[in-house]
Amino acid sequence: MDIAASGTPRSWHEPAQRLVAVLREIDAAVRDAYGRPVTWRTAEEGPQTWGDIDVVHKIMDRTATEESGARGLVHGHLSDDDPAIVDLLWRAGSDGRVLDCTARFNPRGGARSLSRHEPEWLVALLGFSVDVAAGNAGRIVTSSWLKEDERRAGAVPFWLGEVTYVPTAVDPATLPDTLVTHPWPTSHGIGTVVVLADLSATVTAPGPAVDDMLALQRHLPA
Repeated sequence: MDIAASGTPRSWHEPAQRLVAVLREIDAAVRDAYGRPVTWRTAEEGPQTWGDIDVVHKIMDRTATEESGARGLVHGHLSDDDPAIVDLLWRAGSDGRVLDCTARFNPRGGARSLSRHEPEWLVALLGFSVDVAAGNAGRIVTSSWLKEDERRAGAVPFWLGEVTYVPTAVDPATLPDTLVTHPWPTSHGIGTVVVLADLSATVTAPGPAVDDMLALQRHLPA
């Protein structure tokens, strides 16, 4: 899952607040699907750190550089003995963004494949994460999607995926019937989450699945 919020942070408190909120949303989604909470930690910081906006603010302030802003990697575990179920790479104050995050769900940590989740769960995971980040772009992709993207030599827009958030209203009549739209108004504007009706399509027929999602291209942020 990738999400991004464009803009320039006024202080590190702003992206810190959004990052803590994203971690909480992922935790809530994992609790719902897996029945256990996520414990966020790194080699240096324990779970208390990643629920405290002021501490995360200080981490961003301490690690930021003028050229690349602040960035880090935090791991979410279901138990102390298991590998992380999700690894989240975050960046703040760089490339014209207040915050952007990449969350990778790890089968070794117990994560199920995309097609084994209910579409509604994926829609909520992406939609709520974009909302609390005050984001304007978001996607969920699998390795099958990325392989098809690679085959097309990067011709597929980055912010397109099997599950895609766009910051506009989308008329379902303008899309193929293989796509399902979910209006997703956020605290900062109109939005829509669009998902493949058959989430196994990028495994069985990746070319047509990507072609269908390309109908959404005009709604993607620049």
